[in-house]
Amino acid sequence: GGVKLIINLVEFPRVRSINFLGNNKVKSNDLREAFPVHVGQFANPAAINRDLQPLKELYYEKGYYNVAMHTDSTRVDANNMEDLVVSITEGEKVKVQTITFEGNDNVKTDDLRDAMDQGTRGFLRSGTFKKNVFEEDKERIVTRLRNEGYLDATVDEVDLDFREEDPSKLDIVIHVTEGPLYTTGEVTWDGNEVFNDLAVADQVWIEKDRVFKEDEYLLSLDNLQQLYANQGYI
Repeated sequence: GGVKLIINLVEFPRVRSINFLGNNKVKSNDLREAFPVHVGQFANPAAINRDLQPLKELYYEKGYYNVAMHTDSTRVDANNMEDLVVSITEGEKVKVQTITFEGNDNVKTDDLRDAMDQGTRGFLRSGTFKKNVFEEDKERIVTRLRNEGYLDATVDEVDLDFREEDPSKLDIVIHVTEGPLYTTGEVTWDGNEVFNDLAVADQVWIEKDRVFKEDEYLLSLDNLQQLYANQGYI
């Protein structure tokens, strides 16, 4: 004789309603719009917990980086329907206390810090940590390094150190690699039939044997495009 296998399946309940508790800084409508869970779907606890992340991102954008969330549900009827409640503990806004750099052997820390929109807490400055702003700052830092001649520069790693005694205080350490310093070689052009070489040279900011700065190169291209555009060459 064979083995008889019986599998009893218990279906997840379905979501009848979704409500939010504890959200004073973000409107319920904004949370509902960002929440992937919708009425009528199966209430898989693991999937719902993953779907809390977009809600956390809304708080991160406002500086509430220590926000905590959990879900509660109550079986409500014989049709296996439940009300889903997302409970939120917003916490305090996270304030950046210090921003330091590692690996910038040639470019000054103040110059890199000045390239950032994210600031530190100080006189007339809140220093609220904005995740989306900081992500864009990584590109601004690389751009600043490229404008100093380090065309291969990268932001390799970022340490977000929340202070144990007060998690609302944050110290940021940014690790960069400058790479080699590039200088400009020969600067030549051809195909300029409308304007002579002196007119073209007047629009070019890069010079031989000087540090190659990406912003000066891009400005030279813009100048030349504008020179021709003014004569109808668009």
